[in-house]
Amino acid sequence: MIAGYIGAFGYSAAQAGAPGQESVLASWLVAHGLRYGLGGSSANVVTVDSGGRVDVMPVAVRGGRVRALLYQTSAAAYDPRLHDANFLVTGVPAAQRGETGQTAPYSTVRATFGPAARSYRFDGYTVLVWRVNLLTRMRE
Repeated sequence: MIAGYIGAFGYSAAQAGAPGQESVLASWLVAHGLRYGLGGSSANVVTVDSGGRVDVMPVAVRGGRVRALLYQTSAAAYDPRLHDANFLVTGVPAAQRGETGQTAPYSTVRATFGPAARSYRFDGYTVLVWRVNLLTRMRE
């Protein structure tokens, strides 16, 4: 029985992986010159999938504001003296059919950062871009 599981694992591991939705987002961000920004809880996966060409720090909505997810990333990642974050991924498509995608309410995003300079929608994603460092507008 165990040999069957090992064989199945070996077969699965040997198959070429299909790019995940985070890879699509990572490629799009790189192609649009967006290098440091904010996103939902899967933001770290986007950073890894980009091969270090883009950094997306995880945030969540709490208390009517967009806040850092410090349990996933160090506080230094949100330090405006060290980094210049100019975009936020506010909409992410559902990972699987039947699931609901992730979104950050625009009213909360605007209350935290002000109006975005640009808005992009592609492949189920929404990416908002500002001309300011968003990290200067985040506070606990």
